[in-house]
Order: sequence, then C-alpha cells, then structure tokens
Amino acid sequence: MERKSYGGRFLYGNVVLRQIDPDEAEGLLTLQASYDNREYQTILYKGVYAGQFRAAHTGKRIVLAEELPLSLLPELCAAQDIARLFFTREHVLPEFLHLQQQMGYHLYQHYLDSGEECIVVAREIQISTNMK
Repeated sequence: MERKSYGGRFLYGNVVLRQIDPDEAEGLLTLQASYDNREYQTILYKGVYAGQFRAAHTGKRIVLAEELPLSLLPELCAAQDIARLFFTREHVLPEFLHLQQQMGYHLYQHYLDSGEECIVVAREIQISTNMK
C-alpha cells in the first residue's frame, strides 16, 4: 500500500506492539514494543490529549512513527474522524488545532502493517531502549 509522505520527523519504526497501557487520569500512554525480538522499547507519550491506540492493536507492527504539525490533521483524517478523536460532535476548527499547537501539543502519526493509521496528540514523547 502506497502511503503519502508528509515529511514529518522520524521517531521510530519496524517495532511490534507488545503492550498498550493508557492512563487517562495521568494523561499518559505507554507502548511496549520490540524490534527484531531482541531490542525492547518503552515509548511514553506524556500530556496525551487524544489517541487512537486500543488493545486490539497489540501484536501489530508499527512500520513508521513520525511527528507532524498538528495543522496537518485535516489532511490525514476525515472531519468526522477528527471529531471522534477529540470526543466532540462538532466540526473541529483549524483555530482549535492552532490553539492546541500553541499550547505545546504535537501530532504523532503511526503507520501499522495492517494498513491502519493511529494518531496520538500529546505534549511530548520519550523513547527508551533495553536489550533482551
């Protein structure tokens, strides 16, 4: 499947999701992933405003994860998907996305081997690596 490149900042890729731990109360999302079944990564998103990862994504491969400007969200998703992402019935205005970006939020786009794309809107990401 051919994917359009948006020229984002490469974060990581070619990892299999082993565990997905959202903590909505703390605004955290932790992904446990492995690369080549020997290098393990903990990917921690802090200040999570919205995200699309679910338990059903466990076992899938993230082919590529990149950071993009939040203003690109309307190009990546249909309006109703953006509204669902932000838990609203209303159309999400570009001004809202601009405000979120000014408040320090980033758009993290993940391309899965299944053809799915998962978005996380968060303030920061931390990646740590451990060898098996």
